[in-house]
Amino acid sequence: MDLHYLKLFHIVATNLSFSKTATQLHISQPAISMQIKKLEDDLGMPLFDRLGRNIYLNGHGKLLYEYTSKIFHLVEEAENKIQEMEDKIWGSLFIGCTNAPSIYVMPEIISQYRSLYPLVRVHLHLGNTYDIHNLMKLNQIDFAIIGGTIPDHPNIRSHKIWEDQVVLVASPENPLVDSGAPTRDQLLDQNIIAHDYQSKLYELAELIYKDLTLPFQPAMLIGSVETMKYLVAENHGIAILPYIAVKRELKDGRLKEIKFSNRNWQYDYHIVYHKNKETVPSMTRLIYLVEQYFKANKERLLYTE
Repeated sequence: MDLHYLKLFHIVATNLSFSKTATQLHISQPAISMQIKKLEDDLGMPLFDRLGRNIYLNGHGKLLYEYTSKIFHLVEEAENKIQEMEDKIWGSLFIGCTNAPSIYVMPEIISQYRSLYPLVRVHLHLGNTYDIHNLMKLNQIDFAIIGGTIPDHPNIRSHKIWEDQVVLVASPENPLVDSGAPTRDQLLDQNIIAHDYQSKLYELAELIYKDLTLPFQPAMLIGSVETMKYLVAENHGIAILPYIAVKRELKDGRLKEIKFSNRNWQYDYHIVYHKNKETVPSMTRLIYLVEQYFKANKERLLYTE
């Protein structure tokens, strides 16, 4: 079997998409389809089920994918060993990240990292906590930055890098802003804008409303923190969001915090990795930069009332 075709198959099987693979590799979708067809012809068996516009690995494809995963893991391991011998930092790094840190933390860190280690190919996967957790269990990412609590798993290790707060925010035009501590009836009259229900932000918002003895019945479920902020600023409702995500808007007045006495809700960030994952220099250097970022920017990121 030609290693080139195996590599192409492995990428398509990982993406489960010819179009996504074409964009990733900068080659045409028909060219990818032809090469996959040639591999299937050489093997004498189909590898994918094609249902409408979607593709899925069949039994033969799943078996081959198990082996290609081992093959290219060994190739990457060999590259990393050679990298260590040459005292250069290069290779590929696959990072998972939940919504808030991916937008408000990682771009600055990755920019710094790429300036220091331009030979490393950085792949940042954005998803909710459960998506990232599953990718880690499948060994498809090297480590992750996750907001909120971490699901228990015997093979997953984590350590906290930042203690953030969550705040209830509203538009400056919302009457709650000027009413002091909001009453129960005032809060019941408000539309709730919540994050995607599979996210830790959704779970935390649900717990906060329970703490306030209020029903949690979102009027909108939004998968993007930026979209949530826009809708709140336009006075379509109120939302619970991490301080790191709204500190700029609170400072310039586009959003206002609704405060409660004697209540403090925490939203932590963690570095998460598989306990059996072999660490390589490209990974340890980026984890170090993440940790240093939070230490160096403590005053800027810290919640202030």
